[in-house]
Amino acid sequence: MRFSPNLGWKNVPLKRFLARGLKASVAIENDANCAAWGAYCLDAKRDCGNLICLTLGTGVGGGVIIGGKLYRGATGSAGEIGHLTVDYKGRLCGCGSRGCLESMVGAWGIVKTAREGIARGRSPLLKRLLREPGAKLSPRLIEQAAKKNDPFSKKIWNDAGECLGAAMASLVNVLNPERIVLCGGVSKAGDLILKPALRALGKRAFKVPFQRVKVTVSKFDEKLGVVGAALLCLE
Repeated sequence: MRFSPNLGWKNVPLKRFLARGLKASVAIENDANCAAWGAYCLDAKRDCGNLICLTLGTGVGGGVIIGGKLYRGATGSAGEIGHLTVDYKGRLCGCGSRGCLESMVGAWGIVKTAREGIARGRSPLLKRLLREPGAKLSPRLIEQAAKKNDPFSKKIWNDAGECLGAAMASLVNVLNPERIVLCGGVSKAGDLILKPALRALGKRAFKVPFQRVKVTVSKFDEKLGVVGAALLCLE
């Protein structure tokens, strides 16, 4: 593992460690690539040749299927969609760059936006919800506030959705996929993030590839990474 900003790992010989500990043959693959293969096999049932999977969790990962095969790129680094630049002067990302999609749409980015707003007094409702026993500032709590018509929380989701839609438009224009599958905890916000994302996608993508692409939230969210990894081994 050459670099994992969210784990703080650099040049970790993970395959060697696991093979030694398990006393078994080990194959290593990026978790989002595994999720993409899972989405391709489970959600799409291999009914298309070109698919992109976006994992919207703590960070934002991605996997790309081209011609029915996982696309890894020249160095195995392809699919780092979370580090597409959506605002070149934007927030500092854990990868060291600025304005990455992950810094706006990943769970940590959404929570950071909410925390900054609470500090400026923009959401009395979120502040009140945080006083409840066991409450923690999270996308789920921000979702609850938005569903209670908190204007600031609704804006957080709208802005995140627009960033996601802009990134998807770039992917559609460059790679022309038939399917985009979303998964991960942030995707569970449903229409709060999906509606603005699809609206932005429609405005920014070329008309013909936009009409062809189908955007869905995975029905197998909890299974994609693990099942995708197993199915990749079978390949």
